[in-house]
Amino acid sequence: MAKKQETYPVQTLLTILDTELGPAVENAQAKAQEERRALESLKSVALGLYDEVDKLVKKSPVDLITPLVLEQVNGVIVEAKELGKQDSHMQKLVPFVAAGDNPEQRDVLVILRLVKQGMERLHVLQLEQSSILATLKSDLRALTHIFKHWMELGSATANVREYLDDVHSAISTNWKYGTGYTWQLDMPKINEVHIRAYFDVSKL
Repeated sequence: MAKKQETYPVQTLLTILDTELGPAVENAQAKAQEERRALESLKSVALGLYDEVDKLVKKSPVDLITPLVLEQVNGVIVEAKELGKQDSHMQKLVPFVAAGDNPEQRDVLVILRLVKQGMERLHVLQLEQSSILATLKSDLRALTHIFKHWMELGSATANVREYLDDVHSAISTNWKYGTGYTWQLDMPKINEVHIRAYFDVSKL
């Protein structure tokens, strides 16, 4: 019994989950939510600009864009680059320089189309990120259950597994093997190094 407890320092792992990894996942989710709201706001402005410039281009594509519209377009470009830091194509976008003649309306439309496409890619990326974070949060809850009841019972006995039978579907396949009534906790994987790597949100 003492040997198993020494091999798997449950209290240490539980402390890491509660004080370090749990808050990190929560903060990542809050940041992701803010970024989703920011993208939705930007999409509203950018798509509105795109529609208006598109109408202007259909009437007279070579006319110069007005200073007011140019200012709004540049603002959209700056915000899009800030939100899309992981998108190499969005990072290539450069605000128009307000010096000399303004750009033609058709050129502005091209840039707005690139921004629009970049936001579509960013939306897909945000959905994937949200799914990953939701899985991490679920796994955090599952591992916390495992560790707390392990401590209460003293070891990873059959009683722990029996207690967890009703919630085993929520436990990630990263931490178990087998299915149905034959599933078992994969304890060699439940260690500090593996847990820190699995719940590392810095790469998202």
